Amino acid sequence: MKSGKTGNRINKARSAFLTRLLAALILVFTCICSATSLYAEGGKPGAVFDFGAGARPLAMGGSYSAVSKDGSAVYYNPAGLGLMSGRNVLLMHAMLYEGATYDYFSYAQNFGKLPGAWGGQVLRMNVGEIDGRDEFNRKTSVISYTETAFALGAGLSGIFYPGVSAGFTGKVLNRSLAGDSDNLIGFDAGLHYGPLYGEKLDLSFVAQNLLAFATGDTSDRLPFAVKAGASYLVAGNILLSADVSSDRVVRVGTEYVMGPVAFRAGYGSGTMSLGAGVKFLKAYSFDLATVKNEDLGVSNRFSLGYLFGATAAARQPRPRTYAKDYLAQAEADLNSAAFLNAYDNISMALGLDSSIKKDGWGEKHLRLGELIESLKLREIPEREANLKASTPAAKEAVLAVRGYLNGQTVKSMLLAQSAAGYDPNNAFYAELLRVMSVVNSRPTVQDEILPRPLLVNLKLEKAASAFYIKDFKRSIMQCSEVLTIDEGNADAWKKMGSAYFALGDLPNAKRSYQKVLELNPQDAGVIRFMTLQGWR
Repeated sequence: MKSGKTGNRINKARSAFLTRLLAALILVFTCICSATSLYAEGGKPGAVFDFGAGARPLAMGGSYSAVSKDGSAVYYNPAGLGLMSGRNVLLMHAMLYEGATYDYFSYAQNFGKLPGAWGGQVLRMNVGEIDGRDEFNRKTSVISYTETAFALGAGLSGIFYPGVSAGFTGKVLNRSLAGDSDNLIGFDAGLHYGPLYGEKLDLSFVAQNLLAFATGDTSDRLPFAVKAGASYLVAGNILLSADVSSDRVVRVGTEYVMGPVAFRAGYGSGTMSLGAGVKFLKAYSFDLATVKNEDLGVSNRFSLGYLFGATAAARQPRPRTYAKDYLAQAEADLNSAAFLNAYDNISMALGLDSSIKKDGWGEKHLRLGELIESLKLREIPEREANLKASTPAAKEAVLAVRGYLNGQTVKSMLLAQSAAGYDPNNAFYAELLRVMSVVNSRPTVQDEILPRPLLVNLKLEKAASAFYIKDFKRSIMQCSEVLTIDEGNADAWKKMGSAYFALGDLPNAKRSYQKVLELNPQDAGVIRFMTLQGWR
C-alpha cells in the first residue's frame, strides 16, 4: 500500500534525524574529551557531586543518565523529569570513608498541564572534625569541612521533537571550612531520546556546568563536562546501561528485576558496586548499594523512595496521560477539518507515548502526513480553508480525507470524485482527487466525477447493466461501492441480493434481502420472494 511507502519515508527521515543528532553529539563529545584531557588538572571542585543520588544508580555503577525518570533526574539528567510517572521523594544516607558522611534528598512533581515535571534536591557531605594546629603544632580549635548543594531542575517531553525530552538544572554549592565559606554556581542541560525499538532503547546526553560562577574568596569553578548514555531493556526484566563522560570515565551497570525485588551490579571510575532493592506497600522502595573503591575501601549506601498516589506499580508514565489529551484534541481537529493541527497533535502524542501507534494512530499519522505533504497544505494555507468551507464539495472532501485516514480506500476515492463533481471548476478538488488516486492506488473513473446522488444513480445503472449481461460479480461490486457512501440504499441491497442469488450464494443473498426489509418493511416483492425461499 502507498501508506507503507509513506511510513518508510517518514521512518527514514526520523532515522536520518537520529543519525545526524548522534553524529553531532559524538563530534562534540570527542572534541570535549580531547580538550579536557589537554587541560585537566589534579582534583576538581564540587566533590559532593561525585557521590551519587540514590542507592539504585550507585549499585549500577552510576550509569544512570538514560535511566533516571524520577527526582534523581535533577542529579543525573534533568531531561528525565519529562518522563516522570508521578510525584516522588527520595532520601539517601551513606557512610563514606574515614568517618565522612553523605546525605541526599530529592522531591519532584509533574506540571499541571504540561508533559513534564520539576524537582529539587539537597546534598550534604560532612568530612567530620579534626584538630586545628598552629605553627608550633599546638591544638587551637576543632575544624570541620562541609559541602552543601541545592539544585532545582525541570524537564519537558515531546515538546521540541517526538520522543525527545529536554531539561535543565541550576545548582548552588556552598563550601564551608573553619568558618570561611564560598559558593559555586552551575547550570546543567540534558536530552533524552526514547524509548526506541519497541520501548527497549533509551539514549541520553548531558552537559554539566554549561555556565559556572562563584561568589566568595575563590577562583574555583564547577568544571564543565559532558556525558553520553544509553540503556537497553533485555527480555523485559534485564536492564543494561552505560555512561561515557568527557573525562574518559566509562560506567556500566545492569539490573535484574524479579517481581518486587531487583538485583544490581556496576563498575565505573575504579569502583565496583553491588546492590539490591525491593518495592513494598505499593508505593515505597528501599535500595541498598555496596561500593568498593580500589583505594578507599568499602562503603554502604541506603535509600528510601516514595511515589505518591499509592498505586505506583500500576501507574502509567505521566507523559502517556498527556498523550491522551493530545489525541482527544486531534480527534476534535479532525472533526473540524483542522488537519494541520490534528497532525501536530498526533505527533505530540506519539512523542509522549509511542505505544499508541499500536492503536491505529501510527498508521493514521502516516496517512495524514502523506496527504498534508501531497496537497501542500502547509505551503498553501488556502487549501485547508477550502476543506473548512460549508459547501457540499468541502463536506465531501473532508469525508474523503477521513475515509482515507481510516483505511477506507474505496470510500475515500468515491467521495473525492463526488467532491470534484460538486465543484468541477475548483482546482483544489481536482488536485485532491488526483492525490487520492495516487495514495489509494486506484484510477479515477472519469464518468463517475459526479455529485453523490448522481454518482449513486450511475453506479446502480452499472450494476443493473452488469446483471443483465450476467456479470454478477461486477454487479455486486458496483452495489458494494454504492453502499460505502450510501449504506441505507435499499435498491443497492436488493440488486446485490439478486446477484448473490444468481451466483448461488444463498447466505449472502438472504442477508441482503433482510437488509432491504429493515430499510423498507413494506417491499412486497422481497417479502414474496423470501417467503417462497422459506426465509420468512
